[in-house]
Amino acid sequence: MRKISSAFMFLALALAACGSPVVDSPASTTGTGSITATGTGTGTGTGNLVIKGTVNVTKDSSGKVRYFGEVVNTGTVTNTSVKITFTTYDASNKVVGSDYSYINGNLWMTSYGTGDETALGAAEFGSFEVITSVLYATSNTYEYTITSSSSATPPKYALAITGAINEVTDTSGYKKYLGEVINNGTGTASFVKISFTTKDSSGAVNGTDYTYISGTTCAPSGMSTTTCLAAGGKGSFSVSTWTKTADIASYYYRIYHEEYAVTKPSLAKAIIDIDHDQRLQAWNRENENTQKRTHATK
Repeated sequence: MRKISSAFMFLALALAACGSPVVDSPASTTGTGSITATGTGTGTGTGNLVIKGTVNVTKDSSGKVRYFGEVVNTGTVTNTSVKITFTTYDASNKVVGSDYSYINGNLWMTSYGTGDETALGAAEFGSFEVITSVLYATSNTYEYTITSSSSATPPKYALAITGAINEVTDTSGYKKYLGEVINNGTGTASFVKISFTTKDSSGAVNGTDYTYISGTTCAPSGMSTTTCLAAGGKGSFSVSTWTKTADIASYYYRIYHEEYAVTKPSLAKAIIDIDHDQRLQAWNRENENTQKRTHATK
């Protein structure tokens, strides 16, 4: 689940006032489905962001509802900050939960060099995994809403997998993906991350997992990180998933990065501080998930 801090939103508005990306009319789509069976999630409304296929409603190891699926952009305008929110109801039609996640989309860049990995251009699609605290046994139906924000530009640097992806199964039966990423661009990419989406034999999404690569050290806007790739550079990755190998029939991956080029020096530190806060939250979640897995396998 990705959360955007209020400080980040304030900064985005401040940058927009300085001539940053033009904000389009936000897209908004709603739909409904059943918890007791695989949700069909047929979209209604005026938005161009709709569910691709069906919503895969599952029960996690704690007995909680978890939503998987994909969103596709059927319009002609690039949408950023694509978010899906699920409201869960019990048999009495009372709200028992409201949870959201930003999608694993395609990489588009804001005018100040930060990457938006939750963006969808025309005909592009991305996956989502919405974790809830709602008990599956007491849930009955759901409603979802897909929203988005502004437009952006394509990335300048071309990052790709080099060689083959090594697929292995760990001692607990979970899938792991290992490999290398190469920067085919002309500049240094920072905070390079790779995300894998897995699907079962029916084509339903059943997992989304990611990691930052082990690259070289650089300091975009003064903030040091070891997730950088200079032009022609390579970096390795190892993505441990939460999905059993036996449950995976196919997968796809997306590579994300940043292209920092802060043109407003007075805002540079604010961007760094906010970005660091978001990455710290992501690290804390990853650490918590690792602890849960370790506990589960004992």
